[in-house]
Amino acid sequence: METLFKTTPLERAIEAIVAAAGSEAGEARQVAENLVTANLLGHDSHGIGMIPRYIDAVLEGGLAPNQHPKITIDAGALIAVDGCKGYGQVIGREAMLMAIERAKRLGSCVMALGNSHHLGRVDAFRERNLARARGTAWRTRRALRHQSLLYRHTAARRGALRARLRDQRRGARQDARRP
Repeated sequence: METLFKTTPLERAIEAIVAAAGSEAGEARQVAENLVTANLLGHDSHGIGMIPRYIDAVLEGGLAPNQHPKITIDAGALIAVDGCKGYGQVIGREAMLMAIERAKRLGSCVMALGNSHHLGRVDAFRERNLARARGTAWRTRRALRHQSLLYRHTAARRGALRARLRDQRRGARQDARRP
């Protein structure tokens, strides 16, 4: 048997749960709208079924209500943003707006976002900000911690260095075995 709920009362119910977990009204509304919309668009894995996990995360300290993104690395058109363990629906939107404004001012912007809780249905950011972000490229990568373009580049260099050192050691061992 299928149970159908009207959108607005469902959003208000989810909003009340998120607010009861410590969120301010605006944050609770934004999270609830994102989750209900995900369900309405068929993305049930990113919808209201996440609420029990969100509440657990708040209680465990992995999700902090009422946070705002902070720029941790500012290299002009390249910024790294810390989500401060906040709701991804809020952090992602605010971080995207930061990147859009930076791109308008400088001509382009690459933004890496980390330390944010579940972003929800990521396309919501693009859809909501399409008019503001005209002409932008959109690339996402699932990141639980700071692991993004900026950090992958650094890791790739470290990986290349490790490989070179490993090859040098192998070569030295082979040279030592030769008579």
